[in-house]
Amino acid sequence: MNLLKIPARRFLGPLVGALSGVALVAMQGSFRGPVVLAPYVALVATLSGVSALDRTLARGQRFGLLFSGFMVASLVLYIYIILIDNPSALAMPLFDHAWRLGFLTVTGAVVSAAGAFVTERREVVSATG
Repeated sequence: MNLLKIPARRFLGPLVGALSGVALVAMQGSFRGPVVLAPYVALVATLSGVSALDRTLARGQRFGLLFSGFMVASLVLYIYIILIDNPSALAMPLFDHAWRLGFLTVTGAVVSAAGAFVTERREVVSATG
């Protein structure tokens, strides 16, 4: 499968991320505890699978696909929590929002780097000769 032939390939990560963000909002409203993380697992597994199928993607492109999806999903959840679930959080200082978003960025970068590394195409070396 070659994702480069799909015209809207660059929107695949954010699209899957937006759908996962909606799932995160639904889970957050219905459940508490670690089960809320299930949409994150599905997001990373889906985008890792898609990036593993396309053998033409470089590591940076796979990282971008995973990172954009993770960040869009996280921002959808964050905006829901700030605007709807806990509007009093709008009164927090800007620094409090900045470190939370920074933590999400670092977490997304680590998860995306791991996913990009795991889906890397391995060269088969044969010992003939």
